[in-house]
Amino acid sequence: MRQITLLLFGFLFFSCSGDDNYTRPNSNQEPTGTISFTYNGEVIVLKNASVMFGGPDSPYDLEMTGITTYPDVHFTKYAAIMSFRFIDEEFKLEQIDFTETERLGEDSFTQHGYYARLLGELPTTGFSATSYITGEGEEERLTGTFSGTLQKIDGTTIEIHNGSFEAGLDSPINTLTR
Repeated sequence: MRQITLLLFGFLFFSCSGDDNYTRPNSNQEPTGTISFTYNGEVIVLKNASVMFGGPDSPYDLEMTGITTYPDVHFTKYAAIMSFRFIDEEFKLEQIDFTETERLGEDSFTQHGYYARLLGELPTTGFSATSYITGEGEEERLTGTFSGTLQKIDGTTIEIHNGSFEAGLDSPINTLTR
């Protein structure tokens, strides 16, 4: 019985020790951000963008999501998801995913998904982004700009210009360490 108890204790101890050097801010933050850009001559503003921090096994360290809906039906018109990596004490945009929902009729819609990848394998050419952390403590904000070519998986491309984003961060950035 004692060996089983020690084995169980050892399993619990070692299974939790992988997270020891990683802490993250509270992920249950109210939406406090904005993503905006120009697409097809229209300025698109995605208000109340939400921010979620990833965990140690997450494919991102921070993700910002914004949507806008059609005014007459509760259906997404535009959506953007921006995934960031925390590298060299700053957030760097790893990938942006943009979805446009085209209305074909009264109750008929089709979605088009585009993306640009900036880090990792096969980065997208013709897309750039900058990001900055401003403020301190509970006043910290992630701000930045982006623009360029987004592509579909089939190779179709679109252009977005004058992109910007800003979001409140609910905990000091220096807690994001690995």
